[in-house]
Amino acid sequence: MAAKEKWLGGDVKGAQDILSEAFKQNEDSESIFLAAAKIAAETNEMEAARGILQKARAQADTERVSTSRETDHGTWR
Repeated sequence: MAAKEKWLGGDVKGAQDILSEAFKQNEDSESIFLAAAKIAAETNEMEAARGILQKARAQADTERVSTSRETDHGTWR
């Protein structure tokens, strides 16, 4: 995924922009929601990550989305 490549290359804003455009094309995509939540969590934007997962549960409530949660250490699984 292009967003992951941007993120791993240190371009968090670029990754977020790609995911934002992807949402416009497929607003119910499990993988887009999870990627966006992961980037938010990994960049210490925990409230944003929680909000993304809350929206994902409302729009794309798959097993992976339902079981994604914050751990006691502030990371996601």
